[in-house]
Amino acid sequence: MIKNDEESLARQYGVKSYPTFFILKHGEKKPIKYEGDVFTYKMLFEFINIYSETFVFKGTTDEPVESAASKPWLT
Repeated sequence: MIKNDEESLARQYGVKSYPTFFILKHGEKKPIKYEGDVFTYKMLFEFINIYSETFVFKGTTDEPVESAASKPWLT
């Protein structure tokens, strides 16, 4: 996550608005940018989950996924 006080990272990745969230994968030259407007734990978890090596599936119901991301006060 790049914030407005991190000028060198902002220049390196061409950041124009803050905060900006990227995923940097080993072996890939271009970072993957989060295009969403909402920076909640749930939204970032769903974005990161797509690119993770171990995908976390939701159950067949609409119950939220239990993870550390759903309990920010524990981290």
